[in-house]
Amino acid sequence: MEGLIYLIVGVVFLVIFVIAMRLLGAWMLRINEILRHQQILINEVKKLNGSYGEHLKK
Repeated sequence: MEGLIYLIVGVVFLVIFVIAMRLLGAWMLRINEILRHQQILINEVKKLNGSYGEHLKK
């Protein structure tokens, strides 16, 4: 009977660990997506600033 309790506790711990790792992975993927969008916006702002500066030089 004692072995069955250890087995159940072990399985519950394993399930909680797997769920936590899945949530952490999904969170990290969202952070990467946000960083990618920020880099796109930075590049667009740099292009706009560059073209604006060249326009003033002429």
